[in-house]
Amino acid sequence: MSAVIELTLEAFIERFQPLPHPHGASGGLDFGSGSCLLETFGDDLARVQASHPATIWTLLDGDGELYLASGIHFVNRLGYVGCQHPVPDGHAFECVLD
Repeated sequence: MSAVIELTLEAFIERFQPLPHPHGASGGLDFGSGSCLLETFGDDLARVQASHPATIWTLLDGDGELYLASGIHFVNRLGYVGCQHPVPDGHAFECVLD
């Protein structure tokens, strides 16, 4: 795998197009079309597990800094975001949230 590519929030939204929560939940991470945050349990986790991993990003807390990382991660996860467009094979991205 290549080095992690850092994206601005605007580049993340434009390139991968995060999807709003399918049930209109208001859990946060609204990028302009409603909350996109999927929980780490229950029906939301089942949806994440049933999705293609290249379309899932994980909201992580790294030393008090929130960021999105491409793929499904478990350590320090706060939630997940599904995206319209997948991450290309062999690539990894991160997007720091201000």
